Order: sequence, then C-alpha cells, then structure tokens
Amino acid sequence: MVARRLTRRTFLTSMAAGVAAGPIVSTPARAQAFTWKRFQGKELFLLLTKHPFIDVLEKHIPEFESLSGMRVKWETLPEIQARQKMTVEMAANSGGIDAFFTSLHVEKKRFWKAGWYQPLNKFLQDPSLTSPDFDWNDFTPGARAGVTQPDGSISALAAFVDANVFFYRKDLFAAKGLTPPKTLADLEPLAQKLHAPPTTYGMVLRGLKNANATQYPSILFPMGGTYLKDGKAALDTKEHVDSLELYARRWHS
Repeated sequence: MVARRLTRRTFLTSMAAGVAAGPIVSTPARAQAFTWKRFQGKELFLLLTKHPFIDVLEKHIPEFESLSGMRVKWETLPEIQARQKMTVEMAANSGGIDAFFTSLHVEKKRFWKAGWYQPLNKFLQDPSLTSPDFDWNDFTPGARAGVTQPDGSISALAAFVDANVFFYRKDLFAAKGLTPPKTLADLEPLAQKLHAPPTTYGMVLRGLKNANATQYPSILFPMGGTYLKDGKAALDTKEHVDSLELYARRWHS
C-alpha cells in the first residue's frame, strides 16, 4: 500500500484517537465502535520543538506506528527556528505539516485567529475516533483552560503546564550565612551577595525572546504589574518598569 499524506484535519482526528495507548476498558459496544487501525497505511509529518517532552514523544513514535498502522516522519528544531518555519508553512497553506508542537502562551490567540488550529471538540466526543479509555476530564482545570479558546474550541491536548520553582545552592548560602528569600524584595540583595562571575552568578533567568515569556510574569505580577489595565496597555506603569529592570539586571545575566 502506498502511503498518502493526510490533511491537518485528518491527522488531528487520528491523533485524538491515539492519545492513549493503554488497554481499552469499556463496554463491548464502545470497544467495537473504535479501531486503532482506521487510518492504517497513512503517513504523517510532525514539526516538533526541542524539549524534554519531545524526547519522550519521539521514543514512543514506533509504538504509535505499531498500534495504528500509520507511518510517522518528523523534524525537531530549536524553539525559535521551529516557530519561524511553522509560521511560513502555515501562512503559505502548504499542507506539509500534519501536526505540530505548540506553545500556547506564545501562539494561542494568534494561531487561533489565523485558523491554524483544528478544533478537537467533535473528535474527542466521537467514540469512533477517540479511544474509550481517554478522559478529557483527567486533565486539570488549568490545563484544559490553557488549550481552550474564547469560543470554547479546544486547540490542543496539554502535554505539560509550566511552573516556576525557586532553586538555590545550600552550600553557597551556608558559606555566607544566608537564608532563602521569602519575597522578591529579599531576592535581589541575596543575589548580589552571591554574584561572582564568571564562576558564580547570583541568579539566572531566561533571556531569549519567547523563552522568557513564561518566566517574566513571575516577576511582573508579584510586583503589582500587569500587561493590560482597563483594556489598555500598561507597559509604562511604574510597576511594569520596575519589574522589567529587575528582570534584566546584569547581576543575574
């Protein structure tokens, strides 16, 4: 059988069916309505972004191929390059990408308005397309909200939800008699005391655009800043300026 490339719509249909690879626990009627081999012989192309989650996904592609009878090809690129290629391919309506790894904090509304997300709602509700042992409500409310658009359409399946955690070196703190900070006001003086480049930096934060989009709010919001106020940009407020200056200080660059 000659493999034939799928459209994004057809791929998302099949992927909605293939998100859970465990044994099916269901009534006989539902089990008979669902088959993993529905798209056997088809070929998919994935555009992926370098990330630990993608490392795990790639290892399980052979399992998906065996289960579904489909063939999968993929390309994994650094985040910025992948996003650039995605924009070019989708804007050109090339049809060469069947599915992609998307960062909702960067692309959610922009890609949605452009029509680049295929809503998954009907696929998830169709027992012939989604394995009966897959439960949308297994995702946390925050994860479901993160992939759901203002019109209620579901744009993706959440792979993970970012969380900010403060890590510190106990040995360095002990050597200087320091204790962990409880507020951002406590953080900067501590970082300055520990800052001794090029061997030790008081604090490290993401600097690349897009990559810092998830991290900057952990500074902005605790300092009382916001992106919008009364429907207007609030980028020039004192709180926003102070948080941006704190984030960009050279003692943690």
